[in-house]
Amino acid sequence: MAALLLALPPDIVKLDRGLVRDVHEHAGQTLRIRNMVGFAAHSGLRVIAEGVETVAGART
Repeated sequence: MAALLLALPPDIVKLDRGLVRDVHEHAGQTLRIRNMVGFAAHSGLRVIAEGVETVAGART
């Protein structure tokens, strides 16, 4: 069964709440998240970020 799960291609990248919680306070964290989102978009993956609940929050 585990081999079947490993054979499935990923289609979503999930960012933990801890990564996005203090994004406004740390420029380095903002850059890391932008790079992760950019990589996911380039790879055709969707991004889900825990703790982002508004459109305004998603834009930052």
